[in-house]
Amino acid sequence: MEAGVTAISVEGVTKKFGDFTAVDNVSFRVDIGETFGLLGPNGAGKSTLIRMMTTLVPITGGRITVFNQDVALSPNRARLEIGVIPQAMTSDTELTVQENLSIYAKLYGVERDERRRAIKELLAIVGLTKWRDAEVHTLSGGMRRRVEVARGLVHSPKILFLDEPTTGLDPVSRVDVWEMLEKIQGERQLTVLLTTHYMEEADRLCDRIAIMDHGRLITLDTPSNLKASVPGSTAETSLNDVFAFYAGHGLPDSGAHDGGTSATDLRVRR
Repeated sequence: MEAGVTAISVEGVTKKFGDFTAVDNVSFRVDIGETFGLLGPNGAGKSTLIRMMTTLVPITGGRITVFNQDVALSPNRARLEIGVIPQAMTSDTELTVQENLSIYAKLYGVERDERRRAIKELLAIVGLTKWRDAEVHTLSGGMRRRVEVARGLVHSPKILFLDEPTTGLDPVSRVDVWEMLEKIQGERQLTVLLTTHYMEEADRLCDRIAIMDHGRLITLDTPSNLKASVPGSTAETSLNDVFAFYAGHGLPDSGAHDGGTSATDLRVRR
């Protein structure tokens, strides 16, 4: 772990579109090697926040750094630390698996020898070595998702942003992707920021989870602490119950800030 370095730091970040506030004074930190879940209903501000973190949308107020690189002041340096796996499948379906990875590596300036080594290693990690010369359109949905993950890692980023990584996949393929992500995270000590609407996915993969609604950060804690914070919680309480409690009604007046406010703190405010 790099001394004095935080993987992601979000400090008082706000985003406005005209008079509309999409993200409202949000603060949290993500530690190196952590898998961090960002959950919330549609329109909560998650996508806008991620677009700011990945340098795609300018920040109205506040500050975001990734491995100490300010995304507003040094966007090109920040992008080198970031791999993005979008929800939509974006690989060129008429190209082979290997060609897709090679083109993406070239865009990031990865030298030829390193490019070949990285592609070979990634194909083995995601289980696509046998299909390296297959055109992407011939692959199943789960295998195409593996191509997307490998492509996002081809320039050796330190942070991987996963936007709804298993949307549209069948249950078996979904579990396969979970296992692949756990393997990659463990082997590479990646920092992962994940958005998902599958609560089981968040529970399995995430070390901590933040819930947003109406542009604000409502609560942030570990899955087990979040479940324990729901009134009347039992061993059967799930993240679905947590989501309904925090995002389903009566939001607190102020959001969680600085990564230090727990679900218990916010429960008391309610």
